[in-house]
Amino acid sequence: MGAVNKGYIVAIAKVLAKLGATVAVFYAAFSFLFHFGDSQALGLGLAFALATDFAASKKPQQQAAFTRHRLSIHFHLYPMLIDLGLIDGADEQWKSLTGDAPSVRTWEQNSVYHHSISAFVIATDPGLIHYPVLQNGSSISSSLA
Repeated sequence: MGAVNKGYIVAIAKVLAKLGATVAVFYAAFSFLFHFGDSQALGLGLAFALATDFAASKKPQQQAAFTRHRLSIHFHLYPMLIDLGLIDGADEQWKSLTGDAPSVRTWEQNSVYHHSISAFVIATDPGLIHYPVLQNGSSISSSLA
């Protein structure tokens, strides 16, 4: 137990010596360079020494690791409409509602009925989500707006 107490005493002595040296440097700066009185220089030196020690002891926050990923939203509207009883399961009602399936690479108003929407998330910043530009020159985000 004596070794443990001796270790704590040595650690406390090092911290106090470092704080004392920092206070002395700030005291000298305020007293000789800026011509403050002794009590003002000592008070400011102690305040600045404690502030710098506190700022140096704060550890930077660890950034969570971010992995780029692709997000795809697949709509299963046909089974959902059947389950809700909005259509009776006849393909004619579905075709009249959605029209023919457009090409995967062109974005039209009824594409959401047949294809998924994809986005590439490349950072945590919301402005850095990339929607692939489609063949007709429009992007998904501008078509959905």
